[in-house]
Amino acid sequence: MKLKYLASRNMRRTLWAAAVMLLSLQGCVTIDDNTDDCFPLAKLRFEYTYNMEYTDLFREQVESLDLYAYDKLDGAFVASHHYTQADLIKEDYALTLKWLRQGDYYIIAYGNMDNNYYYCADHGYFTQARVKMLSDDALGTVATNPCHFFYGFVELAKADTDEKIVSMIKDTNDINITIRDKATRATRWEEGLPALTVKLTLPNGTIKHDNSIDAADTRTMTHISLKSFDQYATSLKTTLRVGRMFSGDGSKIKITGTNSGTEFATENLTAKIAELYAENNGTLPINEYLDRQDTYDLVYDLAMENGVYVIMLVEINGWKGIENPIGGL
Repeated sequence: MKLKYLASRNMRRTLWAAAVMLLSLQGCVTIDDNTDDCFPLAKLRFEYTYNMEYTDLFREQVESLDLYAYDKLDGAFVASHHYTQADLIKEDYALTLKWLRQGDYYIIAYGNMDNNYYYCADHGYFTQARVKMLSDDALGTVATNPCHFFYGFVELAKADTDEKIVSMIKDTNDINITIRDKATRATRWEEGLPALTVKLTLPNGTIKHDNSIDAADTRTMTHISLKSFDQYATSLKTTLRVGRMFSGDGSKIKITGTNSGTEFATENLTAKIAELYAENNGTLPINEYLDRQDTYDLVYDLAMENGVYVIMLVEINGWKGIENPIGGL
């Protein structure tokens, strides 16, 4: 009888210890639990100062945040958490990670990861983490501009207690294109201006854990816009929103006749930006400039020469002196 009692008491102790351990583990991922030895003590504050204004634009431009935590020892995925804009405001953009146990982690932050435009392709291990821009087909055609996308990274240690700053990079760029009609009024009325297709191709459909481009994604992202002049228009405008750009990435912008297929203008975009930036005494390394600058204004002139239309690139971001007419209608 005594042995049965002792066995029963030992069993109760074992069950109690297991229950305490289970509650402790649960407490580490429960937002309402304020046990200091459970979740990381260091808060993460997010900023977006890596821009040409050199000021923090995070609150104005980031509407949601997704954090992915990976064990620093073996790189294995541990947990993730989504923050809405209301969540960010509630914590004043300095986040307490109550969904994560104390430990040593790599943490990747994605801003504005709208699943209509992007998805996390694989996050089983840190070096496998990928975010892919969605396309309309397997070839990489993008006909709708995605939302702006941001990337950030930080290492978080169990011993960290001070607030840590996570600096975000905007991985998207707006390419604003204006085509000015320089043809005579008589020409516009008699001949009509051609319908135009603007395409910008870049090999940048997927980013890796370190925000570099994943060469394994063989899609060439083709951002496309179809535009036509109306009867009284003096210019045509369109915007293509594209992913991260690098010097030497082979990005190419091309303007063709929608109906005829005639190629009016073509340019290696990042190479031309780098050339003009250097000519205009740019002081930043070119890839830093491409990361900080997120808007590029391209101005073309359309004219009639010797009975055919030509389109000339004459300006990028106010830098003038470019002319490259090729082809005709």
